[in-house]
Amino acid sequence: FKFFYTVPRFHNPLGVSYTRNQKKAIAQLAAKYDVYIVEDDYMADLEQDTKQDPIYAYDNTSHVIYLKSFSKIIFPGLRVGVAVLPEVLCESFNRFKRLMDIDSSMLSQAALELYLKSGMFERHRKKMRSCYGKRSMLLHDSIIREANAASEQHYSYVPASQLGVHTYLKLEDNLRAEQMIKRLQKKFIRVEMADSGYLPYFAKKERILKLNVSSVKESDISSGIAQVIREIR
Repeated sequence: FKFFYTVPRFHNPLGVSYTRNQKKAIAQLAAKYDVYIVEDDYMADLEQDTKQDPIYAYDNTSHVIYLKSFSKIIFPGLRVGVAVLPEVLCESFNRFKRLMDIDSSMLSQAALELYLKSGMFERHRKKMRSCYGKRSMLLHDSIIREANAASEQHYSYVPASQLGVHTYLKLEDNLRAEQMIKRLQKKFIRVEMADSGYLPYFAKKERILKLNVSSVKESDISSGIAQVIREIR
């Protein structure tokens, strides 16, 4: 079997999401070349646009393995996820699953079932979706505002088609990023370059500064971005 792993929305660190046409094209290519798409849709519950279906929705040939996690939206300690598999892979998957951990926690599954059926999960999801949506807009608006106020820029910013809580700035080659990051750390602002996201033998690494506000208070986002942009200048 051949597999292609991908995250369909709010990719980390770039923050990009596939368009509807791109999802359809990926599903068609999977069928054409007999490759299974491993679609890790762990950010699905935070999607603002309810019409943004996963690649799985366009799979007519059973070539998509759809994965979903509850730990991102509820709490990290909840080690329960969902895997929707093509029938041909079910037996192999179950065999390896038993070898890896025998079985998922029955207590966690039972608690999650009650949480889902009671309606509490849906209320919590709406709250988290709203919270992440506000942070996403604050992140985007803060970058645009600082860019408009600057007389010169040493970075570029291209907003994603669907705004998320993480994005990036592309820095100029002559900018000394390591020193800048250390200065920001002294101000309790943590950012990092995307170098770790490249394979070791990748020839040309773009100078990408990762920004993530998933754990940042809404009241701190604008001032934090202002300080980051100030250091880049």
